[in-house]
Amino acid sequence: MASFGGKRAPANRSRPDRRAVLSARASSESSSIVDKGKRAACNAAYVGKKLLNSTGKATWYLATTLLIFVVPLLITMDREQQLENFELQNQALLGPAPPPQQVHGPPM
Repeated sequence: MASFGGKRAPANRSRPDRRAVLSARASSESSSIVDKGKRAACNAAYVGKKLLNSTGKATWYLATTLLIFVVPLLITMDREQQLENFELQNQALLGPAPPPQQVHGPPM
């Protein structure tokens, strides 16, 4: 064995240290885990963005459909209800309609 400055070199220097191998393996595994986590986060962000985009489009379609079809229907129904209420108020103020009079012809 070779000696350095009067000291003896350890016999196991030719073999890599077990702790160094384990820490290198652990760091490579943890970096692959980190990479997988980053990919998962990127995929989740992409899916979330697409979901928000499609939800916004669906909301726009629903809102415009309501404005074009449902709102005019509600306005018409409200007008009819107001007309019925107006007729009921007039009938209450004026009283019931008189019975129709029968027209008799000239006496024979």
